[in-house]
Amino acid sequence: QAAEIEVYAVKIGGEEVTQHCTKMQVCATAEQGQEIELEIQDNLRRPAQNFSYRLWDGAHKDTVGQTEAVMNRSSAYRLQLSTIFKGTILLQILLDDSQIPLSP
Repeated sequence: QAAEIEVYAVKIGGEEVTQHCTKMQVCATAEQGQEIELEIQDNLRRPAQNFSYRLWDGAHKDTVGQTEAVMNRSSAYRLQLSTIFKGTILLQILLDDSQIPLSP
């Protein structure tokens, strides 16, 4: 059975990559302030949805950023994110402000 959503890192610092992101695993490594672009694939193919994300500083449990995803093609959304914090940053993906069960 396919996951409700799948997440891929598609660009890191302007360089194209293809890396599948799984729950609680390192998805991408970047320098401070370097932009990471992720693609969310909605396997349930819902009509346009309000996907958003929160970044959490893994050491301090503080929210360090959040915004909405932009639909770039049918059932696929793009997130562009960066942070000035160093260390492990956790990504939480939300649908209508609720965490998606079993999402990366």
